[in-house]
Amino acid sequence: MNFKLELSRARTIPSQWYYSSEILEREYVNVFNRTWNFTGSAGLLNKPGDFITSKLGRENILILLNESLEYRAFVNVCRHRAGPLSVQGCGPAKLLKCSYHGWTYDLEGQLRTTPEFQGVEEFEHQKCRLPTVQISRWGPLLFAALNPAMSFQEYIGQIPMELNYLDLENYENFLTEDFPINANWKTYVDNYVEGYHIPVVHPKLSQELDYKNYKTEV
Repeated sequence: MNFKLELSRARTIPSQWYYSSEILEREYVNVFNRTWNFTGSAGLLNKPGDFITSKLGRENILILLNESLEYRAFVNVCRHRAGPLSVQGCGPAKLLKCSYHGWTYDLEGQLRTTPEFQGVEEFEHQKCRLPTVQISRWGPLLFAALNPAMSFQEYIGQIPMELNYLDLENYENFLTEDFPINANWKTYVDNYVEGYHIPVVHPKLSQELDYKNYKTEV
């Protein structure tokens, strides 16, 4: 598809991109797997073993603080039979325990115990670890990536400098809520990046904004 960069000649993307399973498969590989995604609030992780769960595309992940108060992120799937390590949204844990067969892993993702596995040969216990996920923090926000096309610093660019006046480092988590949206993800993004709807849908917000100078930077 030939996209026009001039706004006056811009066109919307084809409608099938919003419902095509083939397009969605491509997006899982080339968008969600290759970019940094917001995964939760750093304010929920304060002590060793504190963890939260999130999702990157199709991949369930788990983010925690280790004994050195460093962030770690792992795929939230046991290496044995793919059972989940946590079915809760968040909590404290001294060990990560599979909810299927009870295998446990430490806060570095290293396998520790395997109930009733005595006598199994040709199994290298010490080499069994949870797959890691890249994790970065900006202010109170945690971002994760599976196979990023660029570093987090490159991805976030000048945003920290532009928002420096907010003093985000001192922000604390007040409330966490999930709002499932029964729509293609691009529909939500389309709504967010344009201000065209604000005077009609959000009249009170429109009164607070300098709407004539509203712009979106990409």
